[in-house]
Amino acid sequence: MVKYLQIVAIAIFLNLGLSYVQKLFVTSSEASEAIATFLESAPTFAIILFYLLTIIVVPFFEEVIFRGLLWKAIAYFWNDKAAAILTAIAFSFLHSADAAFFLLPFAVYLSYLRYTEGNIKPGVVAHICFNGVGLLLPRLL
Repeated sequence: MVKYLQIVAIAIFLNLGLSYVQKLFVTSSEASEAIATFLESAPTFAIILFYLLTIIVVPFFEEVIFRGLLWKAIAYFWNDKAAAILTAIAFSFLHSADAAFFLLPFAVYLSYLRYTEGNIKPGVVAHICFNGVGLLLPRLL
């Protein structure tokens, strides 16, 4: 339990820190403006579905794909250290160009969790917390 509390705390800290740094260098993106417009005008059920998908479903599948399937494929040809590095890079740069460099430290953290724990469960928890804080905190403030 303590291990997962640490994982959650680090994910939240990374989100807050990386979001702050990103705001210093990137004024605004079309994606965040589109999300804000959607959240202002969409029906309630669509907003709830959006939050469920973005906070829970997407992190689960991204972890399965990147630190599950892709990790195993890379490790098969090289090793776990190469898998950690390459999946972190692939994960961050397959997101928006604006976010890629700011997501890289979080992607490295997810790879660290996969490398040290030997499975994707801690990364799924961290990823859900990271996305949850990123989506919900600005709306609550």
